[in-house]
Amino acid sequence: MPLRDEIQAIVASLPNQPIDFLYGTANEINVDADSVNNPALVCLYPLMPIGIGLGVNGSANNTFDLYMEFIMITKFENQSDDNEGKINQMIELANRFLVYMSKYVRQGEVSQYFKFDKGFKAKAMPIYYSKDSNRCGVSLSFSVSTRFDDYLLPC
Repeated sequence: MPLRDEIQAIVASLPNQPIDFLYGTANEINVDADSVNNPALVCLYPLMPIGIGLGVNGSANNTFDLYMEFIMITKFENQSDDNEGKINQMIELANRFLVYMSKYVRQGEVSQYFKFDKGFKAKAMPIYYSKDSNRCGVSLSFSVSTRFDDYLLPC
């Protein structure tokens, strides 16, 4: 299953509010955001370079640099300070997403799918007036690893 599908599954499991999920380039997401039904939107941009390293016991560690946006619709006439409450809601949603991601276990597996380095920190930045549909929230960039085990491959 592609990594974006795993991330979309985590977004779909987040409680408290209906959330839409979009994946694509900045232009694709900008166009697709116009037809989103829910006020909250999580955007995943195409994967940046992927690091591949060898682990122990026939495994490989894949490290992904991710860039995401957690945004919600706002009014065109709002001033920056009018959007602070919505930005705080999206920071909370991003925090909840990271917690769920750190505990995510794929169906049929027993261990966590995503691995975070010790001392993990994501970089977040407020977003004002994003997309043609006028959204505000927070961008999130971080690195996460997954493990690929050789025993999963047929010989």
